[in-house]
Amino acid sequence: MTGLVPLFLMWLWSRETQPITAPTAPIWPTPISPPPMPPAMPAFQSQPPPTSADTGTPLAELHSAPPKPPPIAPVAKVLKSAAAARSAATRAAQALRLNVKKSPAQAQRTASVVDLQTIANARGAKLKRDGLYGPKTASAWSSIARSKGLPATISRVGPKIARVVTQTYDTLRVPPIP
Repeated sequence: MTGLVPLFLMWLWSRETQPITAPTAPIWPTPISPPPMPPAMPAFQSQPPPTSADTGTPLAELHSAPPKPPPIAPVAKVLKSAAAARSAATRAAQALRLNVKKSPAQAQRTASVVDLQTIANARGAKLKRDGLYGPKTASAWSSIARSKGLPATISRVGPKIARVVTQTYDTLRVPPIP
C-alpha cells in the first residue's frame, strides 16, 4: 500500500503540470474512416448511341426491325430427318419389346439344385431330390414361375448349381399358404 501512495502523488502532480487542451481531430483519413466520395459526374455526356457488336447497327434500329424468318429447309431434307426419327423410334420400341421377352437386365443368382427342387416340390412338383440339374427340374421350375407370372429363366452353372432370376427365387422361396 505504501508503494501506491507515491505513484498516486506522481500521477496527480503530472496532471497539474500539463496544460489542459481541447481534443484535436484525428488526421484524415484514419484506418477506420470510409473511403472518399467520387467526384460528381456531369448530368449529360454526349456519347454516340450504342451499337451492335456484330453488325455495327444502332440498337434502336435492331429493336424496331421485324425479326427475320428462319431459313426454309429443303423438303427432301425434312422428309429424310423425319424418316430417320421414325426409324430410331421403331428401333427403340423393338429393343424394349426384346428386353421384355429376354429380360437380360434382371438380377440373377446362383442356387443349389437341391434348394430349387425343394421349392418346386413345396409348390406341387413331384421331383426326386437328388440335387442334379436336369430337364425335369428345369421344366418344373419354369412352369411354376410362369404360373405365378414371374420370369422363368433357369440355366445350368454346374451339375448341382443353377442360375435363376433373383426375384423369382425370392418369391417362390416363401412357403405357399395352405
